[in-house]
Amino acid sequence: MLNSKYPEMIKYMSNVNPPELRELLKQITENDESYETLSSSALKEIDVLSRKADDDLRSILLCTCAFISISRSTRMRSINALSLQLSTSFTPTEEGILINRIERKCGSIRNVEKDVVCHVVHHIDPTLDPILHLAEFLHDVENHPRASDFPFRFGFRNPTRSNSKSLNISITRRFIAVLHSVAIAVGLPGIGGSDDKKLHCLRVMCENSLIGAGATALERQLHIGWTTSSQAMNYSAKKHQALNARTAYLLAGRQDKDIQPHPMWRSFNKLPLAMSYWKRICIIASQAGFIHGVEFDSSINELDIVEDDTPVTRPNTEDDVQYPQLQTNSPVTVQPVSDLAALVASLKVEAKDPMFPQLCATKFAEIGSLIDEGSIRGNFALKQSDANGKALVQILLLVALVKSNANLENKTGYSWLQWIEKVKQSSTLSISTKNWSAFKHTSGLF
Repeated sequence: MLNSKYPEMIKYMSNVNPPELRELLKQITENDESYETLSSSALKEIDVLSRKADDDLRSILLCTCAFISISRSTRMRSINALSLQLSTSFTPTEEGILINRIERKCGSIRNVEKDVVCHVVHHIDPTLDPILHLAEFLHDVENHPRASDFPFRFGFRNPTRSNSKSLNISITRRFIAVLHSVAIAVGLPGIGGSDDKKLHCLRVMCENSLIGAGATALERQLHIGWTTSSQAMNYSAKKHQALNARTAYLLAGRQDKDIQPHPMWRSFNKLPLAMSYWKRICIIASQAGFIHGVEFDSSINELDIVEDDTPVTRPNTEDDVQYPQLQTNSPVTVQPVSDLAALVASLKVEAKDPMFPQLCATKFAEIGSLIDEGSIRGNFALKQSDANGKALVQILLLVALVKSNANLENKTGYSWLQWIEKVKQSSTLSISTKNWSAFKHTSGLF
């Protein structure tokens, strides 16, 4: 439930004005008996927030939005997020930022300090972009006396104190209070779990999103730095691994790095390098209309910052090093590909239903239309190395069989997707799955 409401929660935090939020906070404290998931400490913190000045309340809201967005994109623990420093933890890349943190708990290994590098890339929807959220917050508190090199410790005294348990508890309690209130605002009863586990929901959301996008178990483990060995890789190897991991792109709503984010990012390098990385992001996003209140001089205002919104591809690269190769000019149509992946993922959930083949048949026209729109040179639009890409071919085979034989029987106890895979491997199907064009010619459906 929380995962499905996540975009709505982020957009609420980005758009709500302080007086409206204050009114919500007061309503929650006055009707505390209606919210069973709220602890007494959360209620006290909500009451404190309701008495904050408008500017401070807005800054706290932006800080929470950035914290939630970064945490969900990296699956790091909240205590590690609180230790991030602007000067040492964030490194800009062509696609986004590398975040370097210290983990003391990696899978089966305990009490071993280990550097973990995670790549966060620009989201296909700028309103859900964690990098933009962090940049907007940093711009808002640029001249605030309580701002520091620790962005997520904003508003607290002596934020440079390291490993202060009382400080960490106070900060996480504030984040939990805001998260509770925002959840209530979008129609949820709040956040479940004990007080020290409530922020764990962000890690669960990250894991569920990666599973739904087709990431393998190994990819998910590498994304968060879990290993079965205490041997640490050098920084260059970890950076190389993070930059080439597709999990960052899956969490950003992109199947891979060939699918580009919003076209405004193409104009990023037009701005003077003398400006800070975060300020350049704010200027780009401001001119594109995604954030407001960013001031810049007239010479920058005259630049053509935002280009057309035609989706583009970039040439294939290996380890971000250019090699002589053919470059395709065929555009990747982002929306059909993402819609197709979402449709396949929703069908996979029903794979054990006795009427699953018939259900797939009813969706075939929509599937075929999305493949036609997203296909490049006759492929299936989704990569066949991905879980959703494999499931798509299995669904197409089921549709072809159910059209020719309406009385399919699955008595194996396996799901229909497993059943058709075994049929495919054990018999000589006359249907080709080499590519979409070959399937259309051999399936008898066209």
